[in-house]
Amino acid sequence: MTTPREGAFHALWRAHGPDVPEVLLDAVARGAFDRLAASSDTPPAAAFALECGLTPGLRAHLYLALRGETEMAAAGLPGGLSHAYLRYTRNDAGDASVPLPLVPPGVHAADTPRVAEALHALGVPPDTVARAQACLVAFPPEATLDNIGWLDRRPGQPIRCYVSHLPLGCPPHQRLGDTAHALASLADRCVATFDIDAQGPRPRWGLELLVSRGNPDPAARWRLMLDALRERGLATEAAALAALAWPARLDGHANGGPAKRGISHLCLTLQDGQVRDARVFLLAARQAS
Repeated sequence: MTTPREGAFHALWRAHGPDVPEVLLDAVARGAFDRLAASSDTPPAAAFALECGLTPGLRAHLYLALRGETEMAAAGLPGGLSHAYLRYTRNDAGDASVPLPLVPPGVHAADTPRVAEALHALGVPPDTVARAQACLVAFPPEATLDNIGWLDRRPGQPIRCYVSHLPLGCPPHQRLGDTAHALASLADRCVATFDIDAQGPRPRWGLELLVSRGNPDPAARWRLMLDALRERGLATEAAALAALAWPARLDGHANGGPAKRGISHLCLTLQDGQVRDARVFLLAARQAS
């Protein structure tokens, strides 16, 4: 048996994965990610984010954050990227799925030539590229395409776009209902996540709620947002408390090295302006000594 890569994702998951409470990560998903961490084929990564539903029945997802040429090459990603993410989920067989790469194109959403270049590099079909351009060109000049991925194993093979610096009145935000607008107003920054296929934007999309690094009291802001979700039936009390406890349970070190742990962001799933569910992203990262 090949020894897993110590000091990479295996060590990070071994140090932090057991601390994720069952209310946020069910046993089947935990087993899938345990096996992923133990596999010698899993690319090295110095950080991960675990996407957990705040109400029962939502499937967990795991994101590995890759930095540097060594991690990129191990994941089979092209050179020249500053960073990238691999998205895994628990599939119907109870294992971690084939990863979905999410890469930063580093362009403004309305910069259609460079958007097209980035999408073609992912292998996205021309008709879907054209639909994406038609959608993104309508955004204001400051809107930034933070990350893109091609969901080529899903029906319709859509692309997933992460767009920041969008005013809440811009597409797809124009149908933002009262609940979503109230929750978004509690965040320091929002990022829209939506899928585009050959027919255009899909009706279900996500709104990521972030607290800025300069916020003087991020813990208080996360508590405010989680309390607002709980009051609206979008988070159970047990899940909200578990999310808030995640950073506090860190002793400061993991496997002999300094570690960082916290909430990366919250995410709302919306359709027709209404919030369908909410999720929390738990972050764990090794830091340079």
